[in-house]
Amino acid sequence: MNSMLRYMSTLYLCSTLFAFVGFGLNIGSDSYSIAGDSESWNVDGGTNAVSLVRTDMESPVYLGGYIYLDFLPVVDIEAGFGFAGNSYDYTYTTPGIGGNASETETYKLPWVRGNSYLTIQKPMFQIPMIKLYVGGGLNMSYSMPIVDKSFITSILSTDLDNSSGLDPNTIMEMTAESTGIHLEAGARFKPILIPFSINAKVRYNIVRDIIPDKSGFLTITFGAGFAL
Repeated sequence: MNSMLRYMSTLYLCSTLFAFVGFGLNIGSDSYSIAGDSESWNVDGGTNAVSLVRTDMESPVYLGGYIYLDFLPVVDIEAGFGFAGNSYDYTYTTPGIGGNASETETYKLPWVRGNSYLTIQKPMFQIPMIKLYVGGGLNMSYSMPIVDKSFITSILSTDLDNSSGLDPNTIMEMTAESTGIHLEAGARFKPILIPFSINAKVRYNIVRDIIPDKSGFLTITFGAGFAL
């Protein structure tokens, strides 16, 4: 019995000493929604009216990957990437010009933001198999534009009949990018002797020009992966 206990203790010690790298996948959601819009406006100072109706977009679903290193004596390092997205509908109506009838087009358009990040994590509390930590770092974020009045006027100018300019493929090719920072708190669970870990994390992202009318937002994720 004593030999078995010593053997198990040795295995546990080795597992804690050598579990210095992990990688896996995260899934979760961003904690914001993007409100719908309904606008009509005249062009060329005349009576020709253009109208736009856009539906609400609910909290985007997040999916990403990560790798972390925890062999440093004071802090851990995590790097990763992710994408969050959802979809919305918009209806765009151009007026009848030169005797032509007005035209209405309706699209279901995906919206996606992406990011890559580097985080320094500081363990705050640790017991066998569970680690609680806080951290912060830098992120590079990207996002597709949201269709609104300013977007339509910028790509169509005064050519109201150029409905091809609002093709979803055109919109998806136009992305914004911005560098920001983030703060986070999380927990990681690693079973004894098993090269596997699960984690939960709350991150507050501070970044401009990615989410309309917002300079910060929460992302909540749960993940699982290998811990070697």
